[in-house]
Order: sequence, then structure tokens, then C-alpha cells
Amino acid sequence: MKVLLIKGNMYDPSKKFVFPPTSNAQLDTQTLYSPPLGLLYMASCLQNEGHSVKVIDCFHEKNPIDAIQHSIKSVDAIGLSIFTDYLKYSVDIAQYIKETDPDLPVIIGGCHSTFFPTKALHDVPAADISVAGDGEYAFIEILKTLKGNKSLSDIHGIHYRQKNKIKKGKPPKLIEDLDSLPFPARELVEKYEYGKLNNIYFRKPKYTCFATGRGCPYHCRFCNHIFSPLQKYRKRSVENVVSEFQEINDKYNSVYIIDDSFFINSKRVEMIMDGIIKSGLDFELYIYGGRVGLTDREVYKKMKKAGVKRIFYGVESGCQEILDFYKKGTTLEEIQKSINLANEMDIFTIGSFIFGAPIETKKHIEETVKFACSLPFDTTYWRHLIYEYGSDLWNEAISNKKIKENEGMFIWADSERELGNFTKEELDKFCKKAFIKFYLRPQYLIRTFLKTLRNRDFAYFKAAIKFF
Repeated sequence: MKVLLIKGNMYDPSKKFVFPPTSNAQLDTQTLYSPPLGLLYMASCLQNEGHSVKVIDCFHEKNPIDAIQHSIKSVDAIGLSIFTDYLKYSVDIAQYIKETDPDLPVIIGGCHSTFFPTKALHDVPAADISVAGDGEYAFIEILKTLKGNKSLSDIHGIHYRQKNKIKKGKPPKLIEDLDSLPFPARELVEKYEYGKLNNIYFRKPKYTCFATGRGCPYHCRFCNHIFSPLQKYRKRSVENVVSEFQEINDKYNSVYIIDDSFFINSKRVEMIMDGIIKSGLDFELYIYGGRVGLTDREVYKKMKKAGVKRIFYGVESGCQEILDFYKKGTTLEEIQKSINLANEMDIFTIGSFIFGAPIETKKHIEETVKFACSLPFDTTYWRHLIYEYGSDLWNEAISNKKIKENEGMFIWADSERELGNFTKEELDKFCKKAFIKFYLRPQYLIRTFLKTLRNRDFAYFKAAIKFF
């Protein structure tokens, strides 16, 4: 069968499913946008079953509606990723497809379907089937029903429409053995130029993303990963990970590891780096899930030798009381060791901080800014705390009747709702002041300039000059 998979979560909401041509200047200001790795895993599994697959990434199409209109003329099923943040855009895409071909089955998946498998079909009226959790094998089974070889009620992890009612299949099943999955079909998005949206991060062209595991084992109070058992942490074997790195080495120059928590096990990280080094692979690595608990000098040495250039650390606070409140399971000492080790290896560090914990005071915020300025971060992000649906903080606020059950998915932590000690405007000011204080320090500017010269990495320096 012929299948079209669509990543369509970003376009201009002021025009119905119209994406105006984007200039290079606009692209430079866009946030990092990666290849749709989940869809590419799905595509490779479908290809292994003999299906023909095409992938459309709407964010990288000048005219997404033309791309979809051209492609749906000859397909048997549609797979559409939906995210809560951009739900209304996915609704429009699904509706457009149904208006064009009412008989074409639309199958939705992604975070929103995982958290709200039944509600997702109410939210996206034009969708026929919703898949929760790992969708690779469920999608294969769904295609069998289109041939009349299987009943939807026998498929794990789906909800579907039948005679104006929403019914569910069998309970969802996690893919425990991630090594059993084929590598993502990256060739299906070769026409798109990823990695050019933010030259601060990717010095070398030809970029892709990479996952060594799924889910997260930690229980931070502000995160909703714990809400769904389908977010359980699972990891691929070191051998399987290195094998995929070997496969993509000749095709990509920059690789972004997008695991939520890549640094869970220092020994595993070391073994993966050893595999990259021994294989003689030559690409730059960027790590998203940089938990500060990794403080082994030898591992940092091997990361540098393996080509790691940047690490994103979810620090959250420079105050131990706030870290303990969030149940981060990290200490200020670990943060200091991690950032200093990365800096010693000339690895570019990015620190993310949150203001607005319910117990947080102005003194806590000042301590956090002072702490951040005491460490050799290359970049810092400052943001408000958001209560996420399903997180511990959300559930506590529901119990205390500060948030209503069906109020939404994301609520700002502000004093007007008794969710914090500051208004949203005050938190805005704290973030801006922290930003200015961190970046406009002579010590920071000198250190950044010298590091730029040592690494011959002028992309960040140029971007900083352009920004200011």
C-alpha cells in the first residue's frame, strides 16, 4: 500500500493551512527544528512490510498545501503527527484531507494521542484512528484492516470511529526491544535542509537527529512524563547505537542526540563514545539530555574525542532548596563539576533555568542568577515555570482547586492563580534581568571570544553580535 506521513505542526495560523514563503532572514530567527524522527521510524517499519512511503514536513515546505494536495492523489492512508501545542493546525490539515478525499483514512499519533487517546479523536474530528504510544507496529496492523485481513478491535493501543462512536482496541503495548526496530528512513527527508535554522548550534551542514532510547526514568515534579506509562524509559544496546552511527557517518556532518536523558548511565555513555572513536567516525555531536549527574572526567574526555561539541543541561535552579522541591535528584556540586568539566574540554554548554516555583522567592531567584554567572556556561535560557497537564505540580493544583480539570494543557505559574509568588509580568522581568546580567559581563565576553578563537567556531559569535 502507499502511505503518506505528515509532520504538520507549524504554519501560519492566520491563514487556513497556508504557509507563506519563508525568507532566509526569517529562518535565521526560527527555533531549532529537527527531522521527524518518529515518522522516519514508522516509515522504515512500513517499508520493511513492503509498503511505499512518502514523508512531508510542512515546516520545510514553501507551500505545504500544494505538497499534500499533490501527494494524496495516489495514497491509501495518511499518518499525521499531532502535538498539543499546535493542535488546531493539525485539525485543519486533517480536515483539508477529508474534504479532498472523504474515503482516505487519517491516522493520528504523537504526544497528544498518547496522553489523550480518546479525546484526540474528539479534538481532530476528521481523524479516523488515534494511536497511543509507540506506533510502528500498530500502524502496520491498521493497514492490514484496510485490506480486510484484521479487525481494528484486535489492535493494541488504538481508538477508532465506528458508526459515530469512538471505540478502543486492545491495551497499548510498549516496544521493549528497541533494537528490533529498523533504523529511521532518513532518505525520505533528504530534500529538506535541516540544521540551518540555528547556526549557533550546527557549524557543519547536513544535520540529522538521533535517539539512543525512549522515555525518561526520572520524576521531576514539573514534567508530565510520569503521567503516562507509555513514557517508560527504554534504551537501545550500545552495539545497535554504534551500528546506526556507522550507517549515517558518510551522509551527515552534524548529529543531534535527542534523548530526554542521555546521561542516565555514565558507563553506557562511555561505551557509546568508545564505539564512535574506534569506528573512526567523523561528525560533530550535540547532546540534548545532558543531566548534570554525569561528573566522570574520563567520560568527558572521550566525549570530546568522539566529537561532542555542545551539551544542553536542564539545570533549572541554582538553589538547592528549589532543586529538592522539584525532585530533580541533582546537587549544586554536581552542576558545578559537570559544567566545569565540559568547559575544560572546550565543549559548548547550554544551561536552562526555570523561575516561578511555588516556594520560590526573589532571594532564590537572585541566588540562581549568581550561581549561573559563577559557572562557565556559554549560553543560558531563562523561562517561567509552566504547570503541565499530568505532572505532579498539576495534580497537586487540581487537588487544591487552583486549576480546573478541563482548563487546558499548560498553565503559567503566577500569583494571580496562587500558583506562585510572582505575576507573569514579574517573572518576565526576572528572566530579562537574568539574561542581561549573564551576557553583559566582561569576564563572559572575554572568555567567549577566546573560546571562539580556540575552536574556530565563529557562528556563535556572529549570531551574538547580530542579536545585540
